[in-house]
Amino acid sequence: MNGTQETYVSKAGESGSVLEFRAAQGSTSLRSENFDREPSNWEGINNRGISFKPKRVTQDFGYSSTSWHAGRKPGEVGGIINPAAEPAYFGYRLPQPLNLNCRINASGRLFVAPGPGHFLLGFFNAQTLNEWRTPNTLAVRINGRGEGFYCHLEYCTGRWRPGAGVIGDIVPGRRIHAKLMPAGRVYDWRLTYEPDESAGTGLVTLTLSNESCICTVTKEQRAEGATFTHFGLAPVLKSWDNAGEAWIADVTVNGKPLDFSRDPGWEGAGNRTTYVTSGG
Repeated sequence: MNGTQETYVSKAGESGSVLEFRAAQGSTSLRSENFDREPSNWEGINNRGISFKPKRVTQDFGYSSTSWHAGRKPGEVGGIINPAAEPAYFGYRLPQPLNLNCRINASGRLFVAPGPGHFLLGFFNAQTLNEWRTPNTLAVRINGRGEGFYCHLEYCTGRWRPGAGVIGDIVPGRRIHAKLMPAGRVYDWRLTYEPDESAGTGLVTLTLSNESCICTVTKEQRAEGATFTHFGLAPVLKSWDNAGEAWIADVTVNGKPLDFSRDPGWEGAGNRTTYVTSGG
């Protein structure tokens, strides 16, 4: 198009939906398609997938009074977490919702079992869990890789605009090199968010034992905002993948130690279930 921009406009017509194509910068060319019959000049690649067979999903995570994978005594939260398209979570409902104008912190101990898995640990909004980069989140993303796991730091505003960091190295515009953290051991972790009132930005920091990473919430993204209602665990929402096992203990959220010596009364949805999914 010799550098011109293309504009697509969808609108309702007498025979249904109409898609118009315009070439910008003063061009008068116009193409319309009302889809009353199969369009002759459209092409498709892998748009009618037949290889995604139904998969069995087992979510089995929540409170356990008897195990102590991550803690120093019985009582912890975790279990089997299965990446899938359907939302699930187990979390502590915050006394009041938090946002990107608040100071936020959480800490504890984390155990990730060897094997696969893909889950979030952190702050989220139980009403908006949706898709890979789920909106209204401020979390650690753990990706199991056999004998180790990758650890990402991420946030996503209420309008789906994200930012991220990683335990490892980032070369802007070139590559992200996540460090493989050994599985099967206990890590101390701390997640913090500090708003910078002078700049209108915010800083997210993750410490995992002796490793750390940061990411910055830009001024524009902070202005968009995010609202967090819970702290806890949730699978990454994606096409089906192999489940993993993880546990947390000795958790403190915004200065409040959470007691796992008895059932803490956290809220859950879809965290104790087995079903067949066609979402991946």
